[in-house]
Amino acid sequence: MEFYPMPLFVKLSVSNMENSLCWYKKVLKFESVFELLNKDGKVMMAHIRGKK
Repeated sequence: MEFYPMPLFVKLSVSNMENSLCWYKKVLKFESVFELLNKDGKVMMAHIRGKK
């Protein structure tokens, strides 16, 4: 895993994490840096970033 300075980031609340994360990855080509899972193994928080 590569670490980098984060001088600025945006925090978004979404109604459907699975659909939102899929859209950011497929449409905008974002990559997951970190995903926090809930007790059921579903993503409840994701740190994503655009490819360079």
